[in-house]
Amino acid sequence: MFTFQQFLYNEVKPALGCTEPAAVALAVARAVKELTHKHSQVKVEKIRLELSENVYKNGKYVGIPGTNGEKGNNLAAALGALSGKPEAALEVLANVTDDMLEEAREWVKSCKVQALCLDGITGMFIKAIVLAEEGTCSVTIKDSHTNIVKIEQDDQVIFESLEETVNDGVDIFAVMNKMHFKDLFKLLEEITLDDEAYLLKGFTMNMQVAKEGIEGQNHGLKVGLSIKKMIESGMIADDPVNSVRLLASAASDARMSGANLPVMSSAGSGNHGLVAIIPVGYLAQTMGKSDEEMAKALAVSHLVTSFVKSRTGRLTPICGCTAAAGAGAAAGIAYLRGDDVNQIEKAVQTVLANIIGMICDGAKESCAFKVGTGAAEAVLAANMAHLGWGIERFQGVVGADIDQTINNLIGISTSGMGGMDQIILHILQQQSDSSC
Repeated sequence: MFTFQQFLYNEVKPALGCTEPAAVALAVARAVKELTHKHSQVKVEKIRLELSENVYKNGKYVGIPGTNGEKGNNLAAALGALSGKPEAALEVLANVTDDMLEEAREWVKSCKVQALCLDGITGMFIKAIVLAEEGTCSVTIKDSHTNIVKIEQDDQVIFESLEETVNDGVDIFAVMNKMHFKDLFKLLEEITLDDEAYLLKGFTMNMQVAKEGIEGQNHGLKVGLSIKKMIESGMIADDPVNSVRLLASAASDARMSGANLPVMSSAGSGNHGLVAIIPVGYLAQTMGKSDEEMAKALAVSHLVTSFVKSRTGRLTPICGCTAAAGAGAAAGIAYLRGDDVNQIEKAVQTVLANIIGMICDGAKESCAFKVGTGAAEAVLAANMAHLGWGIERFQGVVGADIDQTINNLIGISTSGMGGMDQIILHILQQQSDSSC
């Protein structure tokens, strides 16, 4: 078993930019740092990336922080080598300068960075190989975005771990995968004041990004800003559903286009964090809930989000922002309203039945639509559950209980949609303008 603190500080982390290219940058930054242990200066000659299908897909067209909206895994890798500090984890690209960006662009343009998509390798897998005048170092990340499992320098293994290198060797997802839904709520008894402050900090961070998405006026597809204009003009109602859709979409607008602001992630994803946090925190404020009540509701949202992801995997053909984080947000909102575990389960079932088939076609600006959908549908599902309504059992993919429903979700994700990533990758590779 794990403690709530082990869960919280592993699964809920600040992240700057999309977490997949951030993890790419982290791997490269760590490789360069290992080379500097023997050489004060390292002259990088080439960077080769070997990426799972999901990492390749999610980093293809997403904005990189500090680059004015420029995109891609290759640029993230170059910046990781030039500016990254691996100790910053998923905030590794926090200190990009104009000079670094210019040099990184040249590296990408001259094919100094090359990315290979590993056919048939899914989930979280990154191998970054840095070739320099001073030697060669490779860093492999697997299973979670910051989990370095192997480091090789000049053909010698200098670090290797078969288990998660965090949480005293406890694999949160492996343990959570064996838990029942109702067991999650026992962990709430362990929440401390420091934990509450950390959870509330996540809401503040993500609302700041939402504000940037609205006020920045030039982020992504302007989905959030468009919803704001619709509400102001009377085209759509000014109600809680549209309010959370606005805020979550605006935050994703900013994040997916490379705004230089961190978000609090959930289950390894920043967009999951936007959906899991913003609707719950916003409604807690409008309902006049205390900080403690808001924090516990946010904890429920994160726990349920990770509960779903522990079954499906971190990166899947199904959009986790809607299915997993939407389910988490619905659970958090239902908890906020004082509903019991059975009503909370009904809210989660309703979300999953509603948007279980939405595909993930990579991280990019149009994710703002899906993030907004996940947030809005979470509110609707929680409100229905509060009224005593919603999907309980045996409705299509919905099984006898939440555990069976999520098992059905696994089948859809791995078997029914197993070829989806290949189709998406084929489309993305056809669109590629790279000559490397």
